[in-house]
Amino acid sequence: MAVQTPAQRRDGMTFESAVIVKSVKEEYAWIAANYPESTLQSQALVKENGKPYDVLTFVTKDGETKTAHFDVSKFFGKGF
Repeated sequence: MAVQTPAQRRDGMTFESAVIVKSVKEEYAWIAANYPESTLQSQALVKENGKPYDVLTFVTKDGETKTAHFDVSKFFGKGF
């Protein structure tokens, strides 16, 4: 089995494995690519260890509820 890079281990299921994004649009694109036909249930901004994260809860096409964590520190609070 090949060794995974840190980026490959970023499945978004925990704060530690949060997907690093540069925009909210990238969050939705990631969910659409990894969980097609899912339905967003909620989105919340959370600070964990002083770092901002978007936490999105969604239901997969199979009816499973999942939560994805996104590291938004690259753009949060930087102005638009």
